[in-house]
Amino acid sequence: MIYLLVRRRRPHSGPATYARGLAHAADGHIRILDLGEDTVPVPEHDDLVVFEGHIGDDGRALLAAWPPRPPRDVAVLLHSPLLQMDLSAEIDGTLEVLADPTVGLILAADRQTAQVLQKMSGPARVVWLPHCPPPAPQRPRRVVGPPAPQPPRCWLPMTLDDADPYYRHKNVYCQLAAVALSGLALRVETSYASASLLAFAQRLGVALTTVGSVPEDGFADYLHQTAVGLCTGLSESFCYSAAELMLAGVPVLFGPTLRWAWDDPDLARICGVTDPGSPAETAQKLHALLTDTRRSHDAAAAGRRAATAALAQHRSVAQAVVADLHDPRTRGHAGTTARISSAAQGR
Repeated sequence: MIYLLVRRRRPHSGPATYARGLAHAADGHIRILDLGEDTVPVPEHDDLVVFEGHIGDDGRALLAAWPPRPPRDVAVLLHSPLLQMDLSAEIDGTLEVLADPTVGLILAADRQTAQVLQKMSGPARVVWLPHCPPPAPQRPRRVVGPPAPQPPRCWLPMTLDDADPYYRHKNVYCQLAAVALSGLALRVETSYASASLLAFAQRLGVALTTVGSVPEDGFADYLHQTAVGLCTGLSESFCYSAAELMLAGVPVLFGPTLRWAWDDPDLARICGVTDPGSPAETAQKLHALLTDTRRSHDAAAAGRRAATAALAQHRSVAQAVVADLHDPRTRGHAGTTARISSAAQGR
């Protein structure tokens, strides 16, 4: 068995979505437990214990409470794209993981991060375990119901406010400026925002509202009333929010780091923003989407197609990796790495 030990996260956060997707793809091989709430059983012979992000004091207390036998492998799962952000807390934490003799295996969600960590890891093995979103709700994008809100709603995904030390470069100020420059009467909703961001939006004349964490069972309905997603971030190589929106049929504007979305030429032409630091380019794309019904429909179809393809490819790789990790005879061996590299060609 593989035990993935997580810490409580806000709904829709990347780590929470990652864990749900892995559990769905793992065919019963992964059991997810909350370190703060669940009783973690003593692992049996050759079980793999995976800590999310770092082992931490709570994890070390758990390891110390277990008998030293039977032998077990200890791993850490890193969600963040290490190379695309300048967050000292994340870098320092990663260096601690690399120096920890308890950690024999490092699992990285970002492929390029995995390649670099392999150069830094010493005796620890590094494996790419790709981002793997849970399946999209089995429900059509447009259903009979109340009319879409007016003015149109833009969704700006923020599971942390922009003043949080772990906030990643979502490019929110440029995106709000783009809304102001679009020439359209729009409203923007997000989960969290700092007082500075709210004041900035007010000065721009942009209606920005914080709604907190939308409950999981109500988020699909919420998306049905969303006109466009704003995801032209600066630091995300996958972006669960963009994938979730696209799978739900919501048109999404995205930046150059979202490599899998650029693989679809139609989607890239309609929704790709080459310079996310340019509010004018984002504003032009936004205006075109919301004033041309056919373009909006094409964007929704292309986004669903691209996200579905990315999900299928990542899930296939994740299933192969989990199968190898579940078996102690193949866990982290060269054959695992070769299979991962072969499956990961392209994006």
